Amino acid sequence: MRYSLIFICFIFLGQAYGQNKPIYILKNRYNERTNQLIERSSIDFKQYRILVNYQLVMVDNGDAIDYRRVRSWIKKFFPGKNDEGLLCIDLENILYNRLKTKSPDSDEYQADVDEFVKLINFIKKERPKLTVGFWSLLFKNSTTKLDPIFKAADVLFPYCYLSAPAEVNGLQANFDYLKNQLDIAFRFADRLNKPVIPFFWYLTHGADRTLRREQIPREEMFEYIKYVENYRSPAGLEISGIAWWDTPTSYSRNVIKRNYMQQANKWKGSKPMTIDQTFSYYFDL
Repeated sequence: MRYSLIFICFIFLGQAYGQNKPIYILKNRYNERTNQLIERSSIDFKQYRILVNYQLVMVDNGDAIDYRRVRSWIKKFFPGKNDEGLLCIDLENILYNRLKTKSPDSDEYQADVDEFVKLINFIKKERPKLTVGFWSLLFKNSTTKLDPIFKAADVLFPYCYLSAPAEVNGLQANFDYLKNQLDIAFRFADRLNKPVIPFFWYLTHGADRTLRREQIPREEMFEYIKYVENYRSPAGLEISGIAWWDTPTSYSRNVIKRNYMQQANKWKGSKPMTIDQTFSYYFDL
């Protein structure tokens, strides 16, 4: 029986990536051994880079973009002027929050749209061959007033972070959430002809703090990946890959919860997994 289950799991892993969608990963976060396994894997892993707040804003004013700092990080990640690659800009400051909460007709909203466009144009001027987009910005209330941002971008990065494992509300509830996130993204992608690469995270992230950072079992995660790979928009478009969000070391210790992993008998260890062990666990390296 034990060997049958292992065989079934092996078959399942192969089917999970049968669609050949690239999995974009942060290779720089893994050690040498993991990167060697990545290179030998049959999974289509590709590298992406991400700029987060501390790499984008002023040290003494988190509301303002520091273009000298942005240039410095761009040169570090992509030394050559004609370097190619996938870059996600994760700017989550007051500019982002106002686009999420303010009226699209307000002066603040329009000013923030202009600032996002200025930022992506600056990066594209520095490295014209990069494929660049913003993390999220695809809210329930997103309107065509955001079009200038998405027109300037090369790709859309919606996030598909689940609020709870399937054990809580069922698998279908999570499928419905994923569909809603992709529907919002493709409202823009279909119209503006932009590729969509959703972000996935193996930890839950929702309003209920008691459920935050619950680790989702591997087989369940692959159900979600298969679901989004099979998604088709009203225009018949599909995702262009998946961006795998992996957590810094601090998350790989005491803050990760495995209550539902234990209930599903998917976790029997007592020690926390390192970031490399976690990656290997999900992709069977």
